[in-house]
Amino acid sequence: MFPPILIAGREIGPYGIMAILGALVAALYVWRTNKGGRAGHIKNDDLLHIFLMMVAGVFIGAKVLYLIVNIPLFVRSWAIFMAQPALLLNYLVGGMVFYGGLIGGLLAVLWYCRKYQVPFKTVAGLMTPMIPLFHTFGRVGCFLGGCCWGVEAHWGVTYHYSPAAPNEVPLMPIQLFEAAGNLVLFVVLAYLSRRLVRKWLVLPLYLVCYAAMRFVLEFFRGDTARGVWLLSTSQWIALGMLVGVALLWLLKWRKQQDTPPEDSQPPENPGQQPRQAQAIP
Repeated sequence: MFPPILIAGREIGPYGIMAILGALVAALYVWRTNKGGRAGHIKNDDLLHIFLMMVAGVFIGAKVLYLIVNIPLFVRSWAIFMAQPALLLNYLVGGMVFYGGLIGGLLAVLWYCRKYQVPFKTVAGLMTPMIPLFHTFGRVGCFLGGCCWGVEAHWGVTYHYSPAAPNEVPLMPIQLFEAAGNLVLFVVLAYLSRRLVRKWLVLPLYLVCYAAMRFVLEFFRGDTARGVWLLSTSQWIALGMLVGVALLWLLKWRKQQDTPPEDSQPPENPGQQPRQAQAIP
């Protein structure tokens, strides 16, 4: 584990540093892309407000889901927490769950777009690639801080002073694997957000690709007490997202099938027979 850095009289751990750096890089990407109009364009004021709303939604959602996931721990250790309030405070202040932040951020952006009449599809096409970009930095921060560790592996990384991961045990650097996957996902989505006609499609594509990746990687996580019925909380959410996106696409496809095309409308004069198309010589 890398030691925390003292900034303005406060200690900031490696995860916090990487999260701040990731947020700055992601914001720079969105600003540059929006300025060039390569994935749609949003007014600068709306862009700033959406970004701030998203940050707030991410923080609240990640913290709420973390507390929900740890309810059994709080119940089992309530007597200890009452005897040591500082320990309870550490749990309340530290710890977040990515999927909670993702859901909270999306809901916050959707609320802003509906309230202030900003086209959500344009926002989705513009800002979706920044999610895996930020997440790349976050997972590197997890690796440096020693959280979200992997299973034991003789070729793995050994922590010596981690307050979270087992020390003196070689562990699979699953955080770096996920960081690499997120970086690849960012590159692909950034490219598609410029090439696709319907740029908003990068959002469901991200949800499906990340859910599939996260579901597999969860099997190699070392902090196993994180869910029910043989799957972790993140795996259940990943399955829910896969099913949800599939259902939305099915409903959209059925709606398109039920809507007749424009050229299938009957002619204004029922007695008039359509002319046969002449072959082009």
